[in-house]
Amino acid sequence: MDKSKKRSIDKVQVLAIRRKLELALQLQKDMPHIAERYKRGDFMTEIVTNERIASKYYVNEKTARGAVLYAIRGYNAGLIPSFSGLIEDESLLEKLAWEHMSRHGKIAVANKWGFSGLSEEEQKKMRLRIVANARKNKTGIYAMSKEERIRNARIGALKMGKKIMTEEEILYAISLYESPKYKRNSGYGIGGPNWRLISEKVNEKFHHDTADRPMDSLRAYVLKKIKSEGMPTLRNDCLWSEEEKRYVAELANSPEFQYREGSQQGHTDWKKLASEVNGKFRFKRTDRTHTSIKTYYYTSIREYAM
Repeated sequence: MDKSKKRSIDKVQVLAIRRKLELALQLQKDMPHIAERYKRGDFMTEIVTNERIASKYYVNEKTARGAVLYAIRGYNAGLIPSFSGLIEDESLLEKLAWEHMSRHGKIAVANKWGFSGLSEEEQKKMRLRIVANARKNKTGIYAMSKEERIRNARIGALKMGKKIMTEEEILYAISLYESPKYKRNSGYGIGGPNWRLISEKVNEKFHHDTADRPMDSLRAYVLKKIKSEGMPTLRNDCLWSEEEKRYVAELANSPEFQYREGSQQGHTDWKKLASEVNGKFRFKRTDRTHTSIKTYYYTSIREYAM
């Protein structure tokens, strides 16, 4: 593409954005109630249609949707003087965005739109193609270092209201793990760590006696830390073998172990996967709960699937 043509396209894009911004300011004066519609769950398209914005202001649907977005969220990117949105609370905007995406996803599944309308085999091929392209072009998660992936995962967890385990909390849990007071003294696994007692003590000290730190996630955090530091491990703590990790990574991405219908369609069925893993590696015992496998997958195993 020659430079003159590229410049003309850029100019057209700038004019289109400016038109959306000008209309956004007008909508803030004429229709401030659209913010309440957005809070109630209306999509941008629904607001544009129900308020007849395109016909009232003689613009196309795309421009109208963009104007509604800017009217609600505001603008601060330099093309025109910045202005606040009808909704100024950033945390509320983020919460509403998640709710809108969730609702759209449920509608897509119910109506078999896009990805949800593909067969199992087609979905698998598309996932593999997307991963292959991202890996080849170094985009998304493949453009990040391991440290960046960990940092972004922590940010995402915090935004979802989860509590990141602090270094102090991990070290305290390890001290309990090594203490004779917190060993199993009878039954299966005698002499190994009593994770239930350890979890109760950690929650008592750091989470005011609430069960904010589930036993399975605590166990995964502690064993990962012990392994990374090269510390000796106690017997009966069921450390993961390389073969078991690779097997879980394979199953987690297999259509056979994914929900085939409902709101979880396409997502991993961790209970079914746990039954398979325990049958193969733990001799039918339920040493690994579906929650602990899921937690360990996202903290340590997922890299095997990349």
